[in-house]
Amino acid sequence: MNTAIIALTFKRVEATQQVWSNNLKPKNLLLSAQHPVYWWDNTPHGPEREALLEIAENYNIKHAFHDGSNYGIAHPINQMAQRIFADGYDGFVTMASDIMEPENWIEHRSNFAAMLPAGIVAIPPGKHHTAVARYPREECNGIGFEHGGDIIGNWYVTKQSYEKIGLFPEHYGIYGPIDLEYCARARKAGVLAVYLSDLEANCISVQDDPEYILAKNKSLAEAWPIYSNVMSNL
Repeated sequence: MNTAIIALTFKRVEATQQVWSNNLKPKNLLLSAQHPVYWWDNTPHGPEREALLEIAENYNIKHAFHDGSNYGIAHPINQMAQRIFADGYDGFVTMASDIMEPENWIEHRSNFAAMLPAGIVAIPPGKHHTAVARYPREECNGIGFEHGGDIIGNWYVTKQSYEKIGLFPEHYGIYGPIDLEYCARARKAGVLAVYLSDLEANCISVQDDPEYILAKNKSLAEAWPIYSNVMSNL
């Protein structure tokens, strides 16, 4: 499938450099030609944004948008997804700044989505890999996958599924159960969301970033009542 990448960043310069180097490979012209990068950065003006811009110079970015107001991730994904589909792509894959992916991480997702077919495909990151075992392992052409619950991580989403499910929810603020609500809406719409359970990504620890932890916990506490109300009316 014809796939583009939505790269999302907010500060965390060192982690971004590590993740981009692993997932994109600097100046990988073949990767960039097959999977162009649409980059949304929520970092305010200052040294951290300048450092991220320097990192981006090592990659072939098709479209970049910088907004220091920090909408969180749902708004950027929706904005970039609509641009990507208008540019003629069949799907997009998100790329957070804290998830290290295995080799051929995009092809694993897009090829499997076309084969099953599935509307949302992810590779379980880190500790979440063990949670996948709650559901029966199935196979499609020898590739292991599991479904039945909510998935997180870097998602591959087809254009057809995005149009069927609708926009990612923007009512949670910076952090919230965006993925949980979207998975619930996917199930209601009859869209299959799966983990490729034989593969594993690695999530970079943020325990040494107290500002990030504090902001995330506060936003999540405010988001759960909204989530509960949405789910009760779904």
